Amino acid sequence: MEVLFEIIVVNILTHFFGVNTRYYFFKIIGKEKSREYLRGNTTNDGSDAISQYIFNIIIGIAVVFIIIISLMQIF
Repeated sequence: MEVLFEIIVVNILTHFFGVNTRYYFFKIIGKEKSREYLRGNTTNDGSDAISQYIFNIIIGIAVVFIIIISLMQIF
């Protein structure tokens, strides 16, 4: 059960929120990046793909926590 939770939350939710948050942030500040670049799929460099993934996870976890805290304040 823990593995299923980790797969769903970490790999899907946090990566989804991380990529989209970064995408809209870069769009707002005027330095547009493609979603493929933010996922790390545009280069053959493995370290770039790993760093993009780590950024996405860190930002995604922060966004998920903000959403959870906001929902707790409402209810």
